[in-house]
Order: sequence, then C-alpha cells, then structure tokens
Amino acid sequence: MKKVFFLNKFFIISALFLMPIDYFYPTALIFREAGAKPFNLYVLLYLFVYLLLKGRIHFRYFKSESNFYLILILFLGIIAFILNSSLVYYPPNNRSPEIQFIFQTLIFILFIVIFNGLRIYFFNNEFRKSVLNMIPIVVLLHLIIFGLEFFEFINANDPGIIIYFRNNAGLIDRASGLMSEPSYFGVFSGIFILPLIFICKKYRILNIVMSATLFIASVIIQAKTFFIVIFPQVIFLIFSKERSRKIKIVIGLLTVLLAAMAIYTINTSKVIDFQQNLSSANRIGSGILGLNVAISGFGLLGLGFGQFHFFYLPEYSPDFLFLSQEALDQMNNVNDSRASTFSLPIRVLVETGVLGVIAYLTFVIKLFKNFSASKDPITQLGLLFIMGSIGFLLTQDSYCLPSLVFGLALVTTERTGPGKISSK
Repeated sequence: MKKVFFLNKFFIISALFLMPIDYFYPTALIFREAGAKPFNLYVLLYLFVYLLLKGRIHFRYFKSESNFYLILILFLGIIAFILNSSLVYYPPNNRSPEIQFIFQTLIFILFIVIFNGLRIYFFNNEFRKSVLNMIPIVVLLHLIIFGLEFFEFINANDPGIIIYFRNNAGLIDRASGLMSEPSYFGVFSGIFILPLIFICKKYRILNIVMSATLFIASVIIQAKTFFIVIFPQVIFLIFSKERSRKIKIVIGLLTVLLAAMAIYTINTSKVIDFQQNLSSANRIGSGILGLNVAISGFGLLGLGFGQFHFFYLPEYSPDFLFLSQEALDQMNNVNDSRASTFSLPIRVLVETGVLGVIAYLTFVIKLFKNFSASKDPITQLGLLFIMGSIGFLLTQDSYCLPSLVFGLALVTTERTGPGKISSK
C-alpha cells in the first residue's frame, strides 16, 4: 500500500513538473512535435502501464461530454482532408500533405488518449486530491533551477543537462530555467501563480513568496506571454460565484497591477512595432495569414489536420509579414518546422472548418457552464489550468497542450455524489 502511495505521489509530482516544459531534445529528435513536450510521452507511458496493471476498465470512465466534442472535431478534421485532398491544388512543398495529415491527426488523438487515461487515473479520488499538495513542491523545484541559471551558477551555453531543454531557435541571453525561452517561463508563471495564492492552502506563506518571485522574474526577463496566460484566469476568478467580496477586491487590485505591468512591458519591448519587433510581426502576421486562408473559402469545410502548412503563401500574407525572415523562409520552404497560425482557434477554423470552430467554442462554453460554480478546489484548479491554457493557445496552435489536458481531466472527474463521477 505504501509503495502504491509513493508511486502515485512520484507520478503526480513528475507529471506536474514536466507539464510546463515545452522542449526536450532527445524525445523531440525521435518523435518530433509529439515528443517535444516530454509530459506527453511520459504520461502516456505511465498510464499505459497503470491501465495494464489495473485490468478491466469500465465504460463509465469514458462517459464524458468532453469526449463527444473532441471526437467531433477529430471527425471534422479527417473528413475535411478527405474532401479537399482530391479537390484542392497543393502548391509545391518539401513536405507531403498525407504525412502531415497523419502526423497531426495522431497528435490530436494523443490528446484524447491522454485525457481519457488521466480521467481513469483521477477516478481514484485520493490520487486526484493529492495534486493540490504537489503544486508548491513543483514550483519550488522550477524556481531553484531558474535561480541557478539567473545567478549564473549554471549556464545554458555550457554542455550539461540544461542544454537539452533549448530548441533550434538557439540560446537566449535571458534565464528561462528548463523552458526553451523566456516566453515559456512566462507561461509556467501564469499557469501556477493564481492556484498558489487562491487554491493551495498548504504552505501559504511560501506560496505567496513563490508567486511574487514568479511575477518579478517574468517581468525581469520580459516574458510577455505571462500576461496573456494569467488574464483569462483573473477574469474567471472575478466572475466566480464562489469568491467572497473581500477576495474579489484583492483580485481586482491584482488585475490593476497586472494591467499596469502589461502596459509597461508592451511599451518597453515594442511589441506592436513590427518594424523593430520581428517576432511580433511573424506571430500576428501568421494569424492574419490564417484568417485570409479561411476567408478565401477554405474555412468553410476546412483543409484537414496539418494542412495549413501548405497554404502559408505570399498571396495570403499581410504586407508587414514580409519583414520577418522567419516567415519568408517558411514561404520559400527553407524552414524545416511546421507553419504555425500562432492561434489555435484560427488553426481549428482553417483545418476543421466553421463546424469545427462551433464545436470548439461549444465545448469550452459548456465546460464552464457545467463546472464554474463548483466548490471543489481541485475542480477550480483544473479550471484555472484550462483558462491559462486558453489564453496561451491564442498565441500558439498545438493540438496537444499538457496544461489543457491535465486541467480538463481534473475538472471532468469531479465527484457528483458517493462513488459517482461527472459525465459532463
């Protein structure tokens, strides 16, 4: 029994620890995009062994409204590719549309599989409840590693373990811990700050100190994505029925502070100056390019999973996107990576069509309608993970985001009665 309890704690700590890490070279080299985030393969392997040892799996584990919408989006992405592959002209490219379709479809299926595996795992309420106590430990471990790099006790340029967490974009002169770049450290901070302050009851003083440290560190290293992740969480907390008036005043003051720092960071880093900030030009321009592809008619039924890459073309591009060498390389097939819309909603529109977007929005709206009034702290934690993930996915278009799948599994395994699991 003690051995099982230890393995459970180890799995939850390690899964939460891996959750914000966006790139790990050994697994990315072998499994490409599916393996770039080490959380995905680690959790998949662990859950496979867990379910193998568990034996018989009851159908009720899979009974979730979320599964309906996820499978619907999967179906629409597959049908869109089948319909368009024989009708649409594909411009010359160094990649195969069929291979891209298979690979990206498998990544979406990976999300569904991990979601259902975690649901079965969190059907054990003791496992589910233990997540809350693991969060401060995980944040502390990441902060120690970040601090060692920030104060130059370790250096990402030196051979060593930390270099395996830096991707092909190269090394950056700002500390980011085990994340590939400062923006992903900002995602980590944004995901965990509010749960530390408002959800985790254990180690209260330490949690507040760590939250302040995460905030200050994100501002110092100019991790602008931090604000995009945390604002949806703040909005959720403000409108949550379970918060007292006093707590909402505190959240309101926190919102003012965050807004002031966001404005300062935007102004100092020239985020909207496309002449000087080519990263913003590439990200925002790619999103507009995706919308132009959709508006041109491809957004009606969608192109199919993985097919946006082949329509990253000059004729759909806004003028300022040509300022970005990265975008130009993508258009000329020089860049080896998949073309990104830098926005999951836009990608869903382009690849699964209008019905896919409707299914995606309905999925999110019904999820919060069903669970936002919950008094269960684990459910509230999961909702904060989901809200932070939604904010982040306005800037990225991954089909398998660890924080989203983890939060979704926590929320949809809330107990609605003795021995019952929600099927919402």
